Amino acid sequence: MRRRLVLPLLVFALGAGGAQPLSLPVQEGDTPSGLLVQHFTEIRQVLPSYARGTARDLAYRLLARSPQVADAVLHPGDRLLVLPNARLRLDTSPVYVPPPSEPPPPPPAPPPALPAPPPEPVVGPVAPPPAPPPGPAWSIDADGRRLHLPGGVDVETAPGLQLFDRGGLLHIVKLGAPPWEVSFPVPESGALRLPPNPCVKLSADGRHLVAATFDEDPSPYIERGELNIHDDHLHMTAKFPSEPWRQLYAARSDPKLDALRQKAAAALIVKLLETHIARDPGRFGESLSHQLQVVERVWRSFDHGVEAREIADQMDLDYEVAPDGRSVRVGDRVWVTASPLRFESCSGHFHVLGTSDDHRFAAKIPVESAEAFRFPSSPFFETVGNVVVPKAPMELWMTLVRTGALEQRRGHYHVTQRWEQPSVAALGDLMDRARGREVRDEATGALFRVLSVPMEPVDEADLRRQLDEMAKMADGEYTALVARAHEKGWVLDR
Repeated sequence: MRRRLVLPLLVFALGAGGAQPLSLPVQEGDTPSGLLVQHFTEIRQVLPSYARGTARDLAYRLLARSPQVADAVLHPGDRLLVLPNARLRLDTSPVYVPPPSEPPPPPPAPPPALPAPPPEPVVGPVAPPPAPPPGPAWSIDADGRRLHLPGGVDVETAPGLQLFDRGGLLHIVKLGAPPWEVSFPVPESGALRLPPNPCVKLSADGRHLVAATFDEDPSPYIERGELNIHDDHLHMTAKFPSEPWRQLYAARSDPKLDALRQKAAAALIVKLLETHIARDPGRFGESLSHQLQVVERVWRSFDHGVEAREIADQMDLDYEVAPDGRSVRVGDRVWVTASPLRFESCSGHFHVLGTSDDHRFAAKIPVESAEAFRFPSSPFFETVGNVVVPKAPMELWMTLVRTGALEQRRGHYHVTQRWEQPSVAALGDLMDRARGREVRDEATGALFRVLSVPMEPVDEADLRRQLDEMAKMADGEYTALVARAHEKGWVLDR
């Protein structure tokens, strides 16, 4: 059987030691890589040897060790199992049943117990039933306009402000110019208290949130040590009034994070500290508002395991992919999508992915500038207003995907060794069965170059043209290998 061509990986085994697999429930629209990225934190605890790197690196390494799962189509109700030996298994049964060799057999059932004697009569008052578990400490109305605190205290927002619960933090978004978004912790009990910040203020009675008017005078921020003067502009300091900034600042030395993530936090802090904030009257307020938004977005992406390089690109190009993959913001415009489509972040661009059985694809969307951005023409999707919707799938494309001749690797589709092309088959045969090591190594390199070219067609005719070019490339690699073998006297016999 021909072996699959994958990048070299460090292979190791972990003793099971009675450890149970980590079960990841599948929801509508989930993909194997997306599911692993979502549960990045839990997987690192189960596989500490995989703790280094980003969420996407971890997903890529695990899927490389279990290629049958990388190509699988997930359905709601399935479970993706992360085994103690760093392998993946897809469980489609209603309840996971471990193999007989994993746990010891259950002990024999005890003999049936004798009937219980009648209960003794109760003397005295009956103890009350236990109290139900307490509900959430605070909540927000569906329209995002009212915050309910313990003790019956309600806090209302002024028009133009919207409230959200984001990971246990009170997230406040201002609509309209200048827009901003800030997050604050909410106390377990008592009145709402907001830390000093330039965006939102609490009324004297503690029951109304109002948007603050940005002061055009930076002097108070400079006197408090929150901003630092440099030539004709300002820079943030460690005291900058932003809760996400404090969290990012703490992440650089957080013992719960590995060294790579700590260094990533430090690199993002340096990049944010280098950002200019306008100092002159008339521009300071708007510039400060923009900086608060940038800090909020940087922390949100970092907290969801996005690589520092991708976050830096998002800062420079002013775009952001939501952690759930259902929306993308470029400048001040937002596009949304729904299953089977989703967005996925990448460095300097993002992808639109199709994740259903009938529509599987990956389309690269470049972002050169927020002002000039538009979605390119694609055979896979189209935009209707600000909604990205799928087109009817290309028949040839889906045939190649279903037969395994095309597969997705890190946001791009590539041909595989299952593609029925003579030179690809010949190179794979030499890679597996050639007598000489030199021939096997040369065939491996040649096949890797062919299978590394991404397939990004604009229509079905372009797909056929790209396949023809790939076939010519494979023919050229095989012909060059045969000529080199004859020149050097290598044996091509199998």
